[in-house]
Amino acid sequence: MCRAAVTGAVLLGIGLLLGTAHAEAPADPAAAAIARRLDGAGPLVLDGAAVDPALLRAVYAPRSWAPLWDDAHAAAVVRTIAGAADDGLEPDAYHAGAAAKALDATDPDGRAARDLLLTAAVMRYAVDVHAGAVPARRWSAEVELTPRPADPVALVLATSLAADPSAFLASLAPAHPTYQALRAVLAHYRALAAAGGWPSVPDGPSIRPGASDAVIPIVRRRLAATGELAGHVGTSPVYDPALVAAVKLFQERHGLAADGVIGRSTRAAMAESVDERIAQVIANLERWRWMPDDLGARYVLVNVPAFALEVVEHGQPTVTIPVIVGRPDRRTPIVSSRITTLIFNPPWTVPQKLAKEDMLPKLRRDAGFLASQGIRVYGSWHAGANEVDARGIDWDTVGQGTIAGLRLRQEPGPSNPLGRVKFQIPNGFDVYLHDTNKKTLFAQPVRALSSGCVRVKDALGLANRLLDEDPSWTPERRATLTATWSTRSVALPAPVPVHIVYDTVWVDAAGHEQFREDLYGRDAALAKAVASTAHRARPTTGT
Repeated sequence: MCRAAVTGAVLLGIGLLLGTAHAEAPADPAAAAIARRLDGAGPLVLDGAAVDPALLRAVYAPRSWAPLWDDAHAAAVVRTIAGAADDGLEPDAYHAGAAAKALDATDPDGRAARDLLLTAAVMRYAVDVHAGAVPARRWSAEVELTPRPADPVALVLATSLAADPSAFLASLAPAHPTYQALRAVLAHYRALAAAGGWPSVPDGPSIRPGASDAVIPIVRRRLAATGELAGHVGTSPVYDPALVAAVKLFQERHGLAADGVIGRSTRAAMAESVDERIAQVIANLERWRWMPDDLGARYVLVNVPAFALEVVEHGQPTVTIPVIVGRPDRRTPIVSSRITTLIFNPPWTVPQKLAKEDMLPKLRRDAGFLASQGIRVYGSWHAGANEVDARGIDWDTVGQGTIAGLRLRQEPGPSNPLGRVKFQIPNGFDVYLHDTNKKTLFAQPVRALSSGCVRVKDALGLANRLLDEDPSWTPERRATLTATWSTRSVALPAPVPVHIVYDTVWVDAAGHEQFREDLYGRDAALAKAVASTAHRARPTTGT
């Protein structure tokens, strides 16, 4: 069952269950014990953690406090939450140990305690595996995703009604192939950790093929652990052809220039420990739990750490284009939206942050900078604001607040940084995809160079792909739009979903693990936040 249908498919059964509510005193001693435990306004303590009793009363009151879990369902739930680590979650967050010990309870008080503990555990686990253990919007202001509905009461009742609770809870996790592949990567790297991991390659000078160096035996053991170096590993300090091939394979799998030189970037990637890689995978699993169930039959996926854009159609990438993304101090956000309109030969309005931090220092050095770039100045951001003669402004006396109040606009043309086409994406960050007039920057392997927007190397090719089903998009029309610098807007016949993601780990089409540098330092902090959910006080409603 797909996640989008999970809750709705069982609501009828839940409604029937709730419809059995009555007001008589509980006849079952365990029900009476549950009623006593929930009879109070203060927090309820289960397995040493405070739980909000209001959610539990919402489950039990309509059923006259009767226990929710028979022995078979209880055992299935315990098995599931004990395996929460398979999804990068913390079993202790769901009382896994205490729930297992409580399975054999037979007296009314013990059965009541077991039932409440399992219900609290399932509420938390179902929400976390479905929508994320760390609410996206509270985690970072750099995320704009529609919160996934995750009602803990509905989910726990649905689990109790399922013929196979384990299968039902498993169906709540993302079904996307990327997520499922990450689960396998996590298992693999935990096995590597259990086997002792690998040695860390220290920093040092570059080592070229044919050289001899004392660090080479360490490199051999490092690459043997993750499979790039197969067969007899050896202890030779000579950087021989077999090891060069293994290093190049490692570089390809880490987004590095596959030149065979063991330089600073390659050494840094080889220095990452198995525990750091595991944390990276856990962070990526969590981010995929934030993503929409349905990405679209046809969508654009921008992966920031990979500096790549894909057009995906019916689950398969059909176009891959290099991109430039935001630099670390002006980070590209995580966004799910839609491309609605293409603006050919767009003007560029300088964002206020760029005006303050980039333009103003240049103007203080060269008052004629705006004129040299064809940038016009308007007295305010209001429509119809009058143009101001930039030559009459003493930029040495202008503060950041003042220049932010001015609207700086560059007309279309060869020096316009948006190039030939801009892809409109409704979002709260005012980021978008666009062409660029600086194509030479795509030669750099690390392309975190923009002020937050995504520059697309073959932007016109992307435009053609998105418009290929529009019968009016003829070669003649394309030629007309690029023959001059006149601005024209073209609405897509149907908006195309676009997802700007931050995948630092994935599995490629050949089945190989791919790792990328955590450009913005998001992974370790998010993995730590997921781990800390073991200390969270009560069930939540997710994002």
